[in-house]
Parts: sequence; structure tokens; C-alpha cells
Amino acid sequence: MKRFIAVSGLTIMLIFSGCSSAKETNLGVSTIDTNGWLSTVAIETVPAPKVAPTPIVVPAPAVIKVDVISLPQADGKVGKVVVSDDDKTTMLDQAWQKVETKHLDKKEILSKEIVESKYRDLLEAMPEEPNNYRMYFKYDSTDIVGDSKILMQIVEDITSNPTLKVDVIGYTDRAGDDAYNKILSMKRAQKVVKLLESKGIDNKLIALDYYGEENPIVPTEDGVANEQNRRVEVTIK
Repeated sequence: MKRFIAVSGLTIMLIFSGCSSAKETNLGVSTIDTNGWLSTVAIETVPAPKVAPTPIVVPAPAVIKVDVISLPQADGKVGKVVVSDDDKTTMLDQAWQKVETKHLDKKEILSKEIVESKYRDLLEAMPEEPNNYRMYFKYDSTDIVGDSKILMQIVEDITSNPTLKVDVIGYTDRAGDDAYNKILSMKRAQKVVKLLESKGIDNKLIALDYYGEENPIVPTEDGVANEQNRRVEVTIK
């Protein structure tokens, strides 16, 4: 999980991406994106006068007021933000929806203009959303399905933008046993890394990982082959 923290005055914005879920237990905020990529959460903090600092996710002044705002993704989609305080819980699932943690029963919808005006500095400091690509593979193989167009798109994206990190994550379908699939997903990720290196991409930018048959795009029963799940996901940040 990548976390970008931009601090402007006493406003903290936490941005979560490249994963399917996350949870900040200290603040009682969790985010869920039903499409597999996390939405953005903005958290505003106001310090309490003459009160000792309270540690949260990052060192910050003591918090007496926390506003949580759900921001839409670039395509307009919105994930779900679950906010809890003590034994109370509420969910934000609309764009520009806001709630204060001490008043979870009082949700409101702000206008886009109000949010963009109040949080302009933070919104401008946010990095661009990551670009995501998928490369599919033949059954029980490290051979990529299709032509090399997707690879060239990835290389062009990396070289034409100020890229900080390239995540390469391998997966399999559920045909075969867990241990075998874990190794196969690693080999697929390694194959893509080698292809990127052959195109001049600096290995220092690349982070390789693999999960076997976990996190399928199409859920299936064990032992079932599925071409959409035989993949490597490349995320450019």
C-alpha cells in the first residue's frame, strides 16, 4: 500500500492506492473500493488548545475534531468509507460526502466547489492517480497472451512521466495447488520485470510481488482455470 501524506497547516490528507482495502484503526477510518482500487479520504484535524499531543498515524497535534470527506476517483466512481468512533459507525458512499467523527449521525453532502476551495492546497499537492495495466498469460505458462502493445504502453507511460515506483504483481487462476501457483505467479512477475528491463526501465523503480491464486478478478471454485485470473498487474505511481 502506498501512502502519500501532504501537510498544509493543520490539515492532513491521507491517500490510499494499488490495493483493494486498508484500515487506519487509530483514526477509526477504513476504506473499501468495490472495483478493486481505493478511493481517496481527506481528514481535517483541528488542535485542542493547551492539550498534550496525541499520537495518531503520523505525529500531529492533539485532535478534537476530525472531518472525513469522501472524494471521487478520476472516473467519478466512489468507494466506501467506514468511519467509527467508540461504538458508533457510519458509512460514506457518495462523492463529497462529509461527517465529523464526534457526530456520526450528521452526514452532509458538500458541493465540489466548496471542497476544492477549502482544500485547494492539499488537492494540488496530491500525486496523480496511479495507472494500472494487466498482462494475461497462457494456461500453466509464463507466455504472455496477445501482442506486445500493452508492454509498449507501459514503457511509454513510465518513461514519459515522473515515475517514482512500478509495482509488478503476479497471479494465477485456481487450477493447480497453492504452492505451485505461488511459484508460477512469481515467475510471471519476473518475466514482466525482465521485459521492462530489456526496454531500458531502471530496476530500482520496480517492486516485484506475487500472490498465486489470491485476489482473483473472477472468483471461481478451487481447481477451475480462468484466463482473466492468469495475469500480472503493473501499477505505475
